[in-house]
Amino acid sequence: MPFPVFAVVAALPTILPAIVSVVQTVEGFFGGGKGEVKRAAVAEIVLQLLKAYEGISDTDVVEEEELAEGVGQVIDGVVAILNATGVFKR
Repeated sequence: MPFPVFAVVAALPTILPAIVSVVQTVEGFFGGGKGEVKRAAVAEIVLQLLKAYEGISDTDVVEEEELAEGVGQVIDGVVAILNATGVFKR
C-alpha cells in the first residue's frame, strides 16, 4: 500500500511539534556549531520514526529520497524560526 500522504498531512499538527522537540534535543546535546552534523542527526531520528510508522501501519514510503529531502526542508525551516526568534543563540 502506498504511503498515505493525506494521513501525514493530517498528522502535521502532531509531527511538527515532534520535529521541533527533536531539533531542540539535538541542539542541547551538541551545543553551538556543527550544523550539518545536527541536521543529519535530526533527519535520521525523524526518518526512523516515520519508518517505525510504516512498520506498524502496513504502509510503504514509495519515494524515500523525496521524503528525506522534505524532512530536511522542514528541519531547516524549524531551525530558521528558532534562530530568528532567539530560541537558539548564535
